[in-house]
Amino acid sequence: MALSSVTTFSTSLSHETTQHSLSSHQPSSKIKTVVATNHHHQPRRILAVHAADAPKGAATTSAAVTTTKSGSKWNVDSWKSKKALQLPEYPDKNELETVLKTIESFPPIVFAGEARRLEERLAEAAMGKA
Repeated sequence: MALSSVTTFSTSLSHETTQHSLSSHQPSSKIKTVVATNHHHQPRRILAVHAADAPKGAATTSAAVTTTKSGSKWNVDSWKSKKALQLPEYPDKNELETVLKTIESFPPIVFAGEARRLEERLAEAAMGKA
């Protein structure tokens, strides 16, 4: 069964006639639809997001719960000191540690040479040479 329709969208309040034909054996029916749009409506932007507190009894690690001072400097592992608000619960802690050690043994996803090349290209772009 084929459904065909022809619709023209309008930017203001209007009535449209749309032809729907379900099959060649059924007569066409005319349906009036109303389309309303608001020219003055702008989408609202999200200005802030507040995450819910961690559920009571949730398994957390000490590194995930502690927070850093606002004046501390960034370092490679500074993300570990941030408060984690949404933590999954892992039933088998030994298996979790095994997986984490396996992931740590892999090479980095982005190599240092790639990062340096990106920095060079960004510097060229900032100087208008891109």
